[in-house]
Amino acid sequence: MANTYFIPEMFAANALDLLRNRLILGNLVHRDFENQVATEGMVVNYKEPVDFTSSSRAPGDDSTSLTVSDAKVNRRSIELDKYRYVSFRVSADMQAVAPAQFMDDYIGPAVVALAEKIETDLVTLVRSFSTSVNDYTTALIEADIRNCRKNLLTAKAPIDGRWVGLLHPDAESDMLG
Repeated sequence: MANTYFIPEMFAANALDLLRNRLILGNLVHRDFENQVATEGMVVNYKEPVDFTSSSRAPGDDSTSLTVSDAKVNRRSIELDKYRYVSFRVSADMQAVAPAQFMDDYIGPAVVALAEKIETDLVTLVRSFSTSVNDYTTALIEADIRNCRKNLLTAKAPIDGRWVGLLHPDAESDMLG
């Protein structure tokens, strides 16, 4: 008899939690549109974060002339041109195991495979950016890390969630000596 606690929606929710915890680059991507219902091939519209400028005013200055920032929201679009999945058949024997064991034995490894593919796609995309600190053919050096940080600051990349130190295994080996 199959396990009556085998609820696909529960496993899907847990798999999403596992996936979010496993991703590195995937969690750094702007995903303001992730709650929109969309499928592969559709174009999704999203708002780019507004870039404000801070101004100063002297203490006691009650001047009415203020520098007003433009609060215009920039709209962008992106085509959902990647569709990744991991598929396996769930037999009656598999359904008979405890839900926690099913997560450990099947869902967890499936999520790892999915996360690795998503991260590989994002690394490939990063390599197409116009600003690079290393040509990927030479060993990474400390100056590359400093230049990376400088480029991110100059480009006003969001600081939240940013971590300069996401390295390819070969680059990490170069940095550690």
